[in-house]
Formats: sequence, C-alpha cells, structure tokens
Amino acid sequence: MRKLPLSIAVLAACLSLAACGGRNAETEGMPQAGLGGQGAMEMLEGTVMLTGSEPVVMVTLRASQGGSVNLTGALRDELARLSGARIEVHGTMRSEGRRTMEVMEYRVTSVNGETPYVGVLVRRDGGIWIDGEQPVRLVDVTSDLRSQIGAKIWVVGPRTADGVRPQSYGVIREP
Repeated sequence: MRKLPLSIAVLAACLSLAACGGRNAETEGMPQAGLGGQGAMEMLEGTVMLTGSEPVVMVTLRASQGGSVNLTGALRDELARLSGARIEVHGTMRSEGRRTMEVMEYRVTSVNGETPYVGVLVRRDGGIWIDGEQPVRLVDVTSDLRSQIGAKIWVVGPRTADGVRPQSYGVIREP
C-alpha cells in the first residue's frame, strides 16, 4: 500500500466542507469560525496605545482581559487618534505573528477618566451639535472647535441646561 504525502492527506480532508469550516446542515446558522478558532467576532476592552517607532508604528490595545492586541483594519487610523483613551472594540482575531484584531467597530468609553460624547460635529437648529449615538448640543464653542464641522470628534465637559460646554476635545477623523 502506498502512503500519501501529508499535503495530499490534508487536501483530501479539506474536501469535506465541515472540515474546512464550511457550512453544512449541522453548522448552518452558527457563527463562522476559521481554522484555529479564528474568524468569529469578538469584543475586547482596554486602552489604545501607539507602539513601535517610525516607520512601523502599531496601534495596540492593552486589553483589560490581559495582554496586548495589535489593531488593524479600515478603522486603524481613527483608533490611532484615540491613543490613551479606553475603548471597546468588536472585530475578528487573526494570527499574524502576534495577537491581531481586524476592528469592525468601536466605542470610546473613557477619555482622561471621563465619559466622552462622540460623533460628527454638525450645524443644526442655529447651533453646533455632536451627531452621534447620543446627539448633544454644544454651548460656548470655540472658533477652533467650530472649524472642525464635519469631523468625527470626542468632547468632554460639563452638561448645562443648554447643552454641553466643551472642556477638551479630540479629532478622530478629519472633516
């Protein structure tokens, strides 16, 4: 009897859809996980940090659950601008030499220990608003902040009867 090389044996095993993480009657409707448990959406919380040095700067999450995870994907540049902030990220874990998550969405939970208002800065009803998950009117807006109309920002400050008075803000995505 002839023995098959390992690569042919693996290929033969992968011809079964279930063995390759494909769909069948047993797996239909379940989250799709790739080989090695990769591919399923996961959630992590932690603090964003920029690590490395030019020309290779990585956006890293120091996870509350322990360890660090490199953050990648279309939202990477936004996440880089949140260095020092606490966030919650949802994405797909990958193995690329170190723990890596391709981020699909995120939520900023804390900036300098305070809960921020996050959204796009817009003009509405004669005022300046943050149009986000929780729309909020801003009061006493500086000309510097006003120049950011159209940008995705975070703002922290006290709430007044008329809205939120920005004490500090950061631009997450340019207008």
